[in-house]
Amino acid sequence: MAIQIDGGENTAIGYGALLNNTSGSLNTDIGGYAGTNVFTASNVTCVGAEVTGEYVNNTTWIGGVFGVTTQSGTTMPVVVSDTGQLGTLASSERFKKDIATMEKASETILT
Repeated sequence: MAIQIDGGENTAIGYGALLNNTSGSLNTDIGGYAGTNVFTASNVTCVGAEVTGEYVNNTTWIGGVFGVTTQSGTTMPVVVSDTGQLGTLASSERFKKDIATMEKASETILT
């Protein structure tokens, strides 16, 4: 955090971590040069060496997970971008509109 001008409550562990942050707050960056693309964003977590993140609020970036398959009995699908950003997909009736039953229309799908 060499050029922090405003903001606060940031945690930077590792050489050059959160190096370019000027005004973001509540960021957590762990690893050498972690979070170097987090200039003004807040609530950004970057974990891993050279996991640079982006200046997008409320995001998490973790290195070493893209393309890795894991097995567990209690998993939830997590979407991982090629740059390491994590997220989940919401699929719930409460987020959808105009839901209608398919009735017999779905029978052709199953045959």
